[in-house]
Amino acid sequence: MLGISMGYLSQLEHGKRVCPDQELLKKMIEVFNLNEEERCIIFDLYEKASGNLSPDIVEYVHSKEVVKRALRVAKAVNATDSDWEMFINVIRK
Repeated sequence: MLGISMGYLSQLEHGKRVCPDQELLKKMIEVFNLNEEERCIIFDLYEKASGNLSPDIVEYVHSKEVVKRALRVAKAVNATDSDWEMFINVIRK
């Protein structure tokens, strides 16, 4: 279903391969029918292993100009963790 060999999958599972490319990662999420929490875990593991920003975050930032502006403002004012927690609480309401 993934279009990869069992050997390659085993290497991924046992850490012998750093991480799959983004397309395979997305296909794995779909094939394994991961829920939102599991998807976030997989994307965060990908980010840690690859050193690249999580693909779901990159995709979202690219799709929303206002997000880019918000991040630049946060950077310019040196937003603290507390500032970000307040922001998260506001948008969750």
